[in-house]
Amino acid sequence: VEHGRTGLLVEPDGVADLAAALERMIQSPPLRAAMGAEARRAALRAYDERAIIERLRRDYQALLNARAPGPAPAPRTRRDVRAGPPGPAALEAETAGLRVGRNALVRLGAQALSALINLAGMILLGNALNAAGYGEYAWYYAMIPLIASLADGGIGVIVMRGMARNPASGGRWLGDALRIRAGLGLAMLALGAVALGTTVSGPSAVLLGVVLVTALLDPSADVALWALRAHERLDLEAALLLLSQGVWLGLVAAGVALHLEMVGLLAAATVAFAVRLGVGAVLVHRILDRPRGSLRVARLVWLVRQGFPFGLAMMSVVLYGRVGVLLLHAFGGPAQVAQFQVAYLLTQPFGFVASAVSIAVFPMLARRADRGDGGFGRALHEAVRWELIISLPLTAVLVVLAPALIARLFHGADFAPAATAIRWLGLGLTVIFLNLTARYALPALGRQRRYLEATLAGLAVNLGLGALLVPRWGVTGAVAAYLTAESVIFMICRRALAPHLGWRPLVRVARPVVLAAGAMALVMGLLRHQDPILVLGAGMGVYALALATTGAIPAHEGRAVARWATGRVRRDPLEPERSRVA
Repeated sequence: VEHGRTGLLVEPDGVADLAAALERMIQSPPLRAAMGAEARRAALRAYDERAIIERLRRDYQALLNARAPGPAPAPRTRRDVRAGPPGPAALEAETAGLRVGRNALVRLGAQALSALINLAGMILLGNALNAAGYGEYAWYYAMIPLIASLADGGIGVIVMRGMARNPASGGRWLGDALRIRAGLGLAMLALGAVALGTTVSGPSAVLLGVVLVTALLDPSADVALWALRAHERLDLEAALLLLSQGVWLGLVAAGVALHLEMVGLLAAATVAFAVRLGVGAVLVHRILDRPRGSLRVARLVWLVRQGFPFGLAMMSVVLYGRVGVLLLHAFGGPAQVAQFQVAYLLTQPFGFVASAVSIAVFPMLARRADRGDGGFGRALHEAVRWELIISLPLTAVLVVLAPALIARLFHGADFAPAATAIRWLGLGLTVIFLNLTARYALPALGRQRRYLEATLAGLAVNLGLGALLVPRWGVTGAVAAYLTAESVIFMICRRALAPHLGWRPLVRVARPVVLAAGAMALVMGLLRHQDPILVLGAGMGVYALALATTGAIPAHEGRAVARWATGRVRRDPLEPERSRVA
């Protein structure tokens, strides 16, 4: 042990020195990380026996090959003899798969209902405010997630990762997260009040004040939500989501009926988020854990430093998702803003499918990332496979049925150009899905800085290309810039995940799914002039048949999906797996 480099040395009877050394190590996570990394390098230099192990492996392989002339025939098994129980590894994989599948489907169902509620609210507001009025509403509402991305400092994913790896320390993580959230919230309120008081006046100041308060209550920065996800209680998260959405829709409907001004319609989200925040805090306190731990500034600083890259990345994601609205607001008109927003909101709920899978698998990815046994790569491979199975048929649906969808939802020709935007966004849906998977896979590996680099590059591309295309091409130019930015993010993230998911496995997984989705798109294209419900049903039937024919979904997974669809599945809770470190 080199004192101060790979560890700390104390005298055998130096109790005070030992206490001081322990306090120093406990209060300085960066020091522990630096010493641990240096000690690992020193140990590898001094005790690396990989060459010896490889030589032994080759020698034993040569001896075994010389001894056995050929593979022994497999023993015949009687038909009435059943196989023995699966081993621990198989049981762990099956349990993890059931848990992830259950959580993903629960969240997906809640997101589907939430999307329908969003759709109902959008139709209410669009028909009540017309295209120009709804464009103004969308302009203010688009700022809520942008400001909310700053409200947690990016610590959410770090807190979830820590809770998932060591659930016993959940109370300490909760306490630290609440302290940071409270500090950031108060600071943002103070800065916002000063900025609004000195630069804006009149109705705009009131609207922006409502936007700021709503952003601070946004569920994405809710500490209770992080705890539920880390403990894999996505059923409770789904209940909170539907509660919030139900309150929001009821208040929006009341506001439209009472002909409230814009500030009243925006405040519906404020009240809904506040209700969700309060109920979530009660649930976590009574069911999971309660905040504990003393105030340690060094620990809070470390947490902020770890989370800041991801927080900045999420702000970049939200901003480049709103670049189209901002540029159309600057170079176009309210009608174009409304058309782009309608296309974005009609395709965004499908992105929630990818988020459901990614959030459900994140605790498992976080636990397996530190094992080094290949479990992370296998879990990521399965997540990507299901993202492809889900995204490609959605692409076919959006490309074929976009005009019929717009015609059924909105009266008049004001929103007709949104159909073209929906088609283009549908073509890029798979890339968007894979980027959402990378959003959680990279922080699980502790590589959130790499995701920050990807999102900053995407933001720069979206801004630069959008500034060139939007003045001339309007909504189409905004969509083209957005999809190009998503492609840039995909390339950077895929390169960062290449050790766990290369091009070859990706192509091998995608090939049968692409064939099945192509057959679905062909059938739907031939029937596109028929009733949309009939076209959708025929397409989904062809897709399911093609998946079964190409083997994209193995038989045991098909049976599991069938059990989920018919409700014939175990209802008892599955205990989350725990990392070896914990």
